Amino acid sequence: DRLEKARVAAEIGVLVREIRQQTGWNIHRLAKVADANMRLIHNLENGRRLPNPAMLECLLCAFTQDPRAPFK
Repeated sequence: DRLEKARVAAEIGVLVREIRQQTGWNIHRLAKVADANMRLIHNLENGRRLPNPAMLECLLCAFTQDPRAPFK
């Protein structure tokens, strides 16, 4: 359902922004570490985009600094 997807996207966005801010990173830094573009991170944080599983994995690895991270 469209409203449910929008609600989930908004909740994920809030979490991504909160965790990013707690790490002391700006959007540019998160985008670099997660191997994503800044527009994508911005859209995620503002609930305009629902991340796919691969992007969620990249974000998780970025925030946990997992050496098995699937990015550069």
